[in-house]
Amino acid sequence: MLGNNYRGVIGDGTKGGEQLSPKQVGTDDDWMTISTGRFVAGLRATRDGNALWYWGDEFDEPLTIGPLRPTQVGTDEDWQDVTAASERQYGLRGKGDLWCFGCNRPIGRRNSPRMSRFLPGTGYESVSAASYHRCALRSGELWCWGRNHKGQIGNGEKSGEWEHVKAPYRVGGDKDDAWRNVSAGKDHTCGLRSDGSLRCWGSNEHGQLGDGTKEDRKTPVYHRGPRAIEGRRRRKPLRPPRKRKSRLPKIPSPRRSRARAPAGASCGSGRPGGRPRRTGRPRTCRS
Repeated sequence: MLGNNYRGVIGDGTKGGEQLSPKQVGTDDDWMTISTGRFVAGLRATRDGNALWYWGDEFDEPLTIGPLRPTQVGTDEDWQDVTAASERQYGLRGKGDLWCFGCNRPIGRRNSPRMSRFLPGTGYESVSAASYHRCALRSGELWCWGRNHKGQIGNGEKSGEWEHVKAPYRVGGDKDDAWRNVSAGKDHTCGLRSDGSLRCWGSNEHGQLGDGTKEDRKTPVYHRGPRAIEGRRRRKPLRPPRKRKSRLPKIPSPRRSRARAPAGASCGSGRPGGRPRRTGRPRTCRS
């Protein structure tokens, strides 16, 4: 781990300062996945599956009980995935049950958070959490909930600055089961469709939705690709470099010495056929 250790996320038992170079957490080498937020959550391989661990202080208060070293959550070993958000973490376990760590107590309380069943049903395949909104996939269905002031839930509406959509909303409607992956970002969301297309919605302040504009979108819009974001024309394919002519000075090749014959003289024994050469002008004869 490395970075700001204000909340003890480095996992070495300290809190405060900065870790500017990577530092190993403990000595274990059985970590399977890890996710960072205000605190850190990770899965470690066990004999019967994966166990859930976490560390760091998720509260802003000076006196808290967050562990500064990796601590196991419960004793279950059937965890499949985990993601750490702002004050909560979400995990998948068993047959795709979605659980929440920290959802059972108000933010800021010093009581130890516990895992609680969050969404009804089973079969959830993945979950992605940003600072204040989350999304989960189940059999091609995409469900999102949380803060919606930029339209990041995808329900066609915008809420107040701190008004949250508490009930998970199915993005795209009841008949849409073509979602294959999802990633929740800062105030926006992007999802991958079964046909390979990418759809995004929510905040578009920096053009992050990829639709060629900077307008917020309350429903999924088609992502036009990197060229639309860059605003550049399609580049021509690269050509092999041309061979450049050498600029070095040419060195004259050695030639035989020549001598000029006086006027009236002839060179050689004459032309073929015995006719004598014409005279009257100087000619050059090879020596």
